[in-house]
Amino acid sequence: MNIPLLIQWRQRLQHDIAYNDVPGVTITGQNVLFEIALLHHLTPEENQGSRNIYVDIVDAQGHLLRGLPVRIGWTWEGRRADEPAPPYPLDKPANEPAGNVPLYMDAKTAVWLQTADGHVVSERVHWLSSKIQDGVIGNTKGHNSFYVIFRERALGAVRPVDPTPVDPVVVEPAANELQKLVAAIDTNIKALKRMVGIA
Repeated sequence: MNIPLLIQWRQRLQHDIAYNDVPGVTITGQNVLFEIALLHHLTPEENQGSRNIYVDIVDAQGHLLRGLPVRIGWTWEGRRADEPAPPYPLDKPANEPAGNVPLYMDAKTAVWLQTADGHVVSERVHWLSSKIQDGVIGNTKGHNSFYVIFRERALGAVRPVDPTPVDPVVVEPAANELQKLVAAIDTNIKALKRMVGIA
């Protein structure tokens, strides 16, 4: 991976416009603390034969965030219950992406951010794959990588929900609990950011 070329995407990122150059993927999630602001398929020059999903987090103004109490959650299509997918830490220095997940040859992989106890706090991207048509050296079949930047957002900014009708008696209590949980997580993140001096 060519780190200097890759991290230039942080500077290119527009504050309010999400960028996605990866066709055929799905982004899901609502009432979350972090949205996907950048989803980029690495060029051959950036990738240099790697097969990973690289992850960073920025605040609403585009400033890099480090030291938050979150990890990279991940899974793959067809994963069995006996196949572990432990979350990956976001503990790399600021001169490289904060963390990464391996992208195995035949796996279609999903990633998101989660707390230590497993609560999802971001949108999810499904299904990234390194098994793309053979390309030039640096991005040959099975050797493709992606860069995902999650951006902190206001709790009120929610994407449209699925219009499928649901039973409001069942859903409303769960939605209220989710809102309380998200508010508590937001408070904890702000407190931790103040503690480490990035507020």
